[in-house]
Amino acid sequence: MGAAVFSHFFLDALVHVAGLPLLGEASYHVGLGLWRHAGPELAVECALGGLGWWLYCGAPNSARGARRWGLAAAVAIAALLTIWGALATAPPPAPAAMPVVSLLTIGALTALACWLERGTPAR
Repeated sequence: MGAAVFSHFFLDALVHVAGLPLLGEASYHVGLGLWRHAGPELAVECALGGLGWWLYCGAPNSARGARRWGLAAAVAIAALLTIWGALATAPPPAPAAMPVVSLLTIGALTALACWLERGTPAR
């Protein structure tokens, strides 16, 4: 869990503007600002998603057959809806809705992944 959180900071540093504090708000802030360039940012995000999918498929205990492709389709649809929502719509009227929707989406995809992975032996 710690490795995932730690690596997420570095991945966020690629796309965020210089606003990620290193050691609290008074410390130096980092960020390359890829969000300002939608094309390269989406390419990086898709490449990272593809790498994750490749690692998942290569895992010895990953889902097989239709379940693997069902999970791939669900993640691809969620990614496309996220991209479409980010590029084609205005920001939400209530900024507080963004984390709620994000957590609900993550929860739904996690539940779907658990359902598709049922019966797969644990490592």
